[in-house]
Amino acid sequence: MINSGRVKYRAAGKQDFPELLELSRLAAERIPPAQQHGGAGCSAPWNPQKILEEMQSKNSILFVAEKGREIAAVIFVLAERNHGLCKIYRMYAHPGAQRAEEILKGLLLFTTDCLKNSAFRPDVLYTTTRTLALKHQEFTLELGFKILGIFPVSGRAAGGLNGLTACYFNNALAEKRYTDFSLHPAIAPFYEIARKECALGKLPVAPSAPPPGERSGTTLPVLEALEAPGFVARRFDMLKERKFIPINFYPFQKPNILITSPDQGIEIFVKAVQEPRFAAIVAEKLDLAVDPVRLYKAVTRILKGLNISYIEVINDAADTAGINDILNAGWLPCAYFPALKRQGNTRRDFIVFSKSFEEIFQPVSGRLRETYKQYLKAYLALKKGLSYLSFTV
Repeated sequence: MINSGRVKYRAAGKQDFPELLELSRLAAERIPPAQQHGGAGCSAPWNPQKILEEMQSKNSILFVAEKGREIAAVIFVLAERNHGLCKIYRMYAHPGAQRAEEILKGLLLFTTDCLKNSAFRPDVLYTTTRTLALKHQEFTLELGFKILGIFPVSGRAAGGLNGLTACYFNNALAEKRYTDFSLHPAIAPFYEIARKECALGKLPVAPSAPPPGERSGTTLPVLEALEAPGFVARRFDMLKERKFIPINFYPFQKPNILITSPDQGIEIFVKAVQEPRFAAIVAEKLDLAVDPVRLYKAVTRILKGLNISYIEVINDAADTAGINDILNAGWLPCAYFPALKRQGNTRRDFIVFSKSFEEIFQPVSGRLRETYKQYLKAYLALKKGLSYLSFTV
C-alpha cells in the first residue's frame, strides 16, 4: 500500500525503469485480459521487453507521480517532433496507491503543462481508448480535451466504445490550420461535430457528381503479404529516409507486414496485431498507375485472410478524390482530426477511416457522452446509406 508522503510529479529517468516495469506488471494483473491495452491499438498480455523498449525509445517521454519513496503512477507519451505531435500511450496507477484516480488526474495535468512548455513545443496532444481505459480518457475531457471521433470496433471492446480525444497548444487551431479546401459530402457530418466541439469555422462542401467511368491504369498485379517484422520495419525506414513515401502519414505506428507485388511496384506497409485482430495501413509506395479502389479492396481481402477483423487508414481531409476512392472501396469515416499533420507552416486536417468485419456495437443510449453518440450515429447513418451506393465527387 502506498499511503505516505506528499505526491511529487516529475519526468522519469533511466533509474526509474526497474520500478516502472514492476508497476506495469502490477497494473496488468489488475486488468481483465479482455481489457488489457497494448500500445499498438490492441489488447495484449504484459510484455516486459516491449515496455522496456518503449521506455528507452528516443520518441518516448515518461512522467511519474512519486509518493514517499515509491512511484504511484506513470504516463507514457510518444512524441513525433517533426510534426509537433504527441500521444498519451499508457497511463496507470499503482494498484495499492491511495487516491489513485486523484493522483492520475494530477499527473495528467502536470504532463500536459510540461509538454505545452517543452523545448520542442508540440501543437497537439491526443489519446485513444484503444490505449487508455475509458475512465482515464474521461480525465482528459475534464482537462479540456476535445472528442474527435470513435473507433467502431466489436462490442467486445473494453468500455463498449473506443474514442479519440485531443488538446491543442500554441493556437494551432486558430492560427496554423489549413482551411482552403472543400469537404467531401460524406465527411461533412463528421466535420460538423468536430467543428462544434473545437469551435472551428465552417468549410464549404464539394458538390456531388455522377459515377465515373472505367478507371484507367495498369491491371492490378497479384499481391502477397510478407510477414517479416524486422525486414518490413527496415524497408519502411529506408524508404521514409529517402523520401520515397512522402505523402502518407500515420503517426506512431511501425509496420510489421508488407503487402507487395512481385516486382515491388506496389508496396503497402501495415501494422497488424493478431490480438485483437487490428491493423492500420501505415503507408504506401506505388510505382504503378493502378485503380486505387481495386487496390484498397485487394488489401482488405488480404488482411481479412490474415485473420484481421478491424482495419484503419487515415487520409488528408482536403483530398476529396482520395476520400472518394476509400469510400468506394468499402471504408467508412469515423473520426475527424483537425490540424493533425504539420506541413510547412500550416497543419492539415485528417480523416480516420475504418473497416470492420464484425457487427458494430451501437451504444446510442445510456451514460455515454453525447458527442460520442453523435459520431456513432453519423457513422451508422453513412454505413446504411452507402450499403448499396457508390459515392462520387
